[in-house]
Amino acid sequence: MKPAGDGASNLSFNGLFDLGVYLKQRYPRFSPFFTGVTPIRGELYLPSFLKKNNPDKLKLKLDSKLIGVKSELPSPLNKAIDDSLSAVMSFDQNKGDMTWQIADLLSLHFSIKPEQPFELNLIKLGEPGQSQIIDEGLKIEGSWKTIDPLLWLGAYKQYSDLDNQTQKVRKPSIDVRFDSIQSPQWPSKNISISGDYADNAYIIKLDSTLGKGSVLVPDDIKLPVTIDM
Repeated sequence: MKPAGDGASNLSFNGLFDLGVYLKQRYPRFSPFFTGVTPIRGELYLPSFLKKNNPDKLKLKLDSKLIGVKSELPSPLNKAIDDSLSAVMSFDQNKGDMTWQIADLLSLHFSIKPEQPFELNLIKLGEPGQSQIIDEGLKIEGSWKTIDPLLWLGAYKQYSDLDNQTQKVRKPSIDVRFDSIQSPQWPSKNISISGDYADNAYIIKLDSTLGKGSVLVPDDIKLPVTIDM
C-alpha cells in the first residue's frame, strides 16, 4: 500500500479470479458461456476515511489475460482455455459505473446507481469509445467485421431466457453494423441492424447489399408479426 496524498491510499495486489463462480453469483445469464480461473492484477484506490462528506470515492481496476478461462460464445468472442485475451475491469464509484473491456472486441458497461445496482445497460462491439447510455434497459451498439448470425441468435436466446418465465424481458435497443456475415444462404455485406420500441411494438430495421426491410413485433402477443422485405 502506498500513500496517494490527502489521506488517500493506493493498494496493488495479485491473485486469482474464478470467473465462473462470480458470474453464477452476480450475473447468472452469462454463466453458461464462461468457465475457469484466471490470474489478475489489481489496483485499489482508497479515499481518506477521515474526511467528513469526502467527495472522493473508491476506484478499482483489474487486469487479466484471461488465461485459464474458456469462452463458449461464438466468434469473435470464443476462446480456448489456454488462449490469451486482454481484459480490464474498471470500477469508479464517483461515476457510478463499472466497465469490462475485452481487448478491442467488446465493452460491457454496468450501472452502480442505487436504483440500478450493477445492471448491464450497454454492450459496445469493437473498440472502446464514447457512448450514450439509455435510461432504461439494455443498449447494444458498435461494429464487427463479421459474425455467424444463427450462432449469435442462439446465444442471445440462451442469455435472455429466465428461470422465471413469467418475468417479461425488455428487448434491447440495437444499433450494430457488420462488414459481412457468415451465411451461405445470405451472402451479404455492409449490414446494419437497428431495433427499438415504438408505438407499442418492437421494430427491427435491416439494411445490406442484398436489400433492406423491417420486422414489427407487437407487444400484444395476440397480434401478428409484420415482415416487410
